[in-house]
Amino acid sequence: MDISKKIQDHKLSLKQDALSSESQHDLKTEQRKFPRTELSCPVEIVSHAAPNRSAPAQSRTDNISNGGCYLTLSSSSSLAPGDLVNLNLKIPRQTPNTYLLEPLKIQARVVRIEPARQGSSHQKALEQAHEMGLALEFSDPRRLSLD
Repeated sequence: MDISKKIQDHKLSLKQDALSSESQHDLKTEQRKFPRTELSCPVEIVSHAAPNRSAPAQSRTDNISNGGCYLTLSSSSSLAPGDLVNLNLKIPRQTPNTYLLEPLKIQARVVRIEPARQGSSHQKALEQAHEMGLALEFSDPRRLSLD
């Protein structure tokens, strides 16, 4: 085999390795199926563990997608990762002549709880207000038409 063919084959192999490594990196860093929309909408959270024992928690979403949402909640909440909750969301809708909050009831699972979103602009405010960040995954993804 001549030297130019070996060089060409080696370059092709390097390109394939780089593409393979790049696509593996993309899969590791981005696991979301649905893009998020920064949207603050009112939400009421009712725990499945104690639906009648306590008043529903009130909050607002930080962001939302067809598959879940992120919100802040009082750190005195007894929720834990894996818990199921019922959400009563009010999704803002606007047409040229109207503005309304569309009610949406959906079940979700607590995916993650954190003291505050690291690096977020409101991290110190959350810590001072004794709030926690709550990542929720909808049990049944919805087409919310948020764009």
